[in-house]
Amino acid sequence: VWGGFSVDNPTFTRFFTFHFIFPFIILFMVIFHLVFLHETGSRNSLGINRDVDKIALHPYFRFKDI
Repeated sequence: VWGGFSVDNPTFTRFFTFHFIFPFIILFMVIFHLVFLHETGSRNSLGINRDVDKIALHPYFRFKDI
């Protein structure tokens, strides 16, 4: 981080650029996470495959995620 004694135009430009771009990065990461999770399915820590307990994504959970 480049620091200085004065808060001037370059500081505000970096600050506002970061605060404009950051929500889009978070949105992309959330969408990627949801798509990846629903395509591969979640796993438990033991690695035991239990297809009996699974519920279909659509229509039950598709709108719940949004």
